[in-house]
Amino acid sequence: MENNYRDWPAVSQSELKDLEKSPRYYEAKHVLKTIPHESTHSQEIGTLVHAAILEEAKLWNLMAIPPREVLASNGHRRGGAYDNWKALQGGKIIITEDELQMIDSIVVQARKHPVLQMFLANKLQIEMPILWDDPLSGLKCKGIPDLVCKTSYVVDVKTCQSVDDIERAVATYGYHLQAAFYLRGCSSHYGNQYDNFVIIAVETNPPYRVHARLLDDQAIVVGNMRIDELLADYARRKESGDWSEAAEKEITVLSLPKWAV
Repeated sequence: MENNYRDWPAVSQSELKDLEKSPRYYEAKHVLKTIPHESTHSQEIGTLVHAAILEEAKLWNLMAIPPREVLASNGHRRGGAYDNWKALQGGKIIITEDELQMIDSIVVQARKHPVLQMFLANKLQIEMPILWDDPLSGLKCKGIPDLVCKTSYVVDVKTCQSVDDIERAVATYGYHLQAAFYLRGCSSHYGNQYDNFVIIAVETNPPYRVHARLLDDQAIVVGNMRIDELLADYARRKESGDWSEAAEKEITVLSLPKWAV
């Protein structure tokens, strides 16, 4: 599904974040394709945690654990034996027994959370790709929300080192942009008004705390404003084929970061 979804002729929130990072970065990754679409192992673990919490039956279709015969006595890979085994796994995420135990521990705590229980009982779709037309830019947009409820809630599971850092993570990783993008997308695709975005933050370290956090109105307003700016910029650059940046053509001002002033 992921490969087919990536080929859909529409823009995703992750692509808009790449554009925000740098137009040249976007060009290299999505136009010239000189930067591969690769996931870190922590991101792969996050994918497995999503599956284990939301669609546990899918978990073993996504992952594999090396058998002892392809590992040395110290647990390290046994060269050719490991490589041959991995080649037969069809691109599955390779994890250790300890990592599987960690995932199991996370799921146990997550499934205890009454808010997540409520959302799962009220689910409309889980990780279902959606497609819609943005009315302002005229662009086709796409996304894969984690959990869409029958009511006004869109839910996203986020793994983190500590749930106490989730506010900083929202700003650092642009979760408010994702929230605004998915709320408008779900409203358009499903024909219902979705205006609540909840992050289920789950720790990947003991005690594996799980917190449910609703993004406030200000976060969604700021996210929508930035999404509109990025969609307009994307549409202009897509039309012109110009992925250049201002400092390539002129002198731009260099200032100290705010923390240094």
